[in-house]
Amino acid sequence: MFKNIEGEDPIIILLGLLAGLTAGIFAGMMGMGGGLIFVPLLIQIFPKIGIHHAIATSTCFVAFSAISSYLSHSSTYAAMKETLLWIFSGSIIGAILGPHIALIIPEGILSKLFTLVVALPFIMRQLKISVPEKPWILSISGLLIGMLSSIFGIGGGVVLMPLLTQVFHKDIRYSITTSTLFIVINSSIATAAYTFSGVVEWRIILFAAPAGILGARLGAKISHKTPPIMLNAGIVVVDILIIIKMLSVG
Repeated sequence: MFKNIEGEDPIIILLGLLAGLTAGIFAGMMGMGGGLIFVPLLIQIFPKIGIHHAIATSTCFVAFSAISSYLSHSSTYAAMKETLLWIFSGSIIGAILGPHIALIIPEGILSKLFTLVVALPFIMRQLKISVPEKPWILSISGLLIGMLSSIFGIGGGVVLMPLLTQVFHKDIRYSITTSTLFIVINSSIATAAYTFSGVVEWRIILFAAPAGILGARLGAKISHKTPPIMLNAGIVVVDILIIIKMLSVG
């Protein structure tokens, strides 16, 4: 039984499809996994789901949508594999630890911390930090991003994208492909941990994941036709809207 979800099956199917499609489109456009959109949508659509179940379910959803997004982007822009390798060296540890940390944080605190994480990339863009791309810096960054993304079910693109484009000054289109590949692996590891804890709502995933896969492909096509300056502006606008939404929770 899914104690944290109320409603008839047709309604759950429709809402799951809608949430998955919406999050998938944004994920494909902006190099994210979709969790930035999916977590607030789950909380809005299923008020009693609880932040822990929403984050765990989002982490699983993100793994599916990111695969679709990566395949769409990689056919046009290759991932920066050397950069990604060093990031992975730290993120794997973070992805394993994150779910265990998330499950011991009280729900009210976790909701507010989610808002701070969403605000982090916005702050990074305003500070205009420039850091040399050294292996140890990439590895530590990966550890932190892997942990944050698995704690909050956001895939990691919301933090990795500004890191690559604003801090390391990488091209946004190649950064999107790199980010989506990171999300695929990182979210898959975190999903395994959440699954063993029994907090993934599979009834939502059953319908949201296919919609997210289609949405991510559509979003990727939109991204390829959109000027980089508009993509950056879109990410900032989405950040602000999610911050406002999450501040109203609880």
